[in-house]
Amino acid sequence: MTLNLRQLDTRSADFEASFERLRHWSAEADAAIESRVAEILADVRARGDAAVLECTARFDALTATSMAR
Repeated sequence: MTLNLRQLDTRSADFEASFERLRHWSAEADAAIESRVAEILADVRARGDAAVLECTARFDALTATSMAR
């Protein structure tokens, strides 16, 4: 998964236009996001804590061995 980050400068003359472009998602992007979230939720329902721990490692780059504090 590639993550593209954009940096905006509020002092820039085109800030408002650039920010507005970032706020609008295409219907295809919305559908893809909703589909992926549904897959993650289904995995958590099926596998419980193990799935949550894998997502934590994948998305947050944190390694935990259990859900306990």
